[in-house]
Amino acid sequence: FKAGQENLHAGKGDFYRLRYGPYLIGMNMSADRTFELEVPDHGGEVRELVSGKPPAAGGTLKVGPRSTVVLHLK
Repeated sequence: FKAGQENLHAGKGDFYRLRYGPYLIGMNMSADRTFELEVPDHGGEVRELVSGKPPAAGGTLKVGPRSTVVLHLK
């Protein structure tokens, strides 16, 4: 893309990491790449929202193509 030109894909990222209150969200917007979301070691309980399982503190979670992972940090 050329700077200053409008394009449907301009400004879009492949992976977004967002902290919103007690939630950590990893969103993979790509069609064919896998990204890693680092699990914070914050001293409290951490749960993956969909499965309810606790991921390993200080570890990483794989976020597959076109998927989202939400962690609840208590």
